Amino acid sequence: MVFSVYLSMSYGNTTHIKFGGYDVEGLEGNTTENLSFLKTKDKESWAVEIAYAFIGDTQLQIGGPGSPRYALFELAFPYIYVPTSDF
Repeated sequence: MVFSVYLSMSYGNTTHIKFGGYDVEGLEGNTTENLSFLKTKDKESWAVEIAYAFIGDTQLQIGGPGSPRYALFELAFPYIYVPTSDF
């Protein structure tokens, strides 16, 4: 299943999700140049596997071979939280 998540930090009704595809108009610059497709952990989850993350200019090594870690997309919250154990 394909779905698209459009996030905006501005006030109003600008964050939304679309099932079954994507709208080019919702992409920055109206181009698919930086479009990414991510496979979720399983059909029952919004979690995607991650190996590292950036906080500012600092790169955090989070997962790796034999120890996968996941970021859970929760559209009700506008931020992604990183556990302090990953620092």
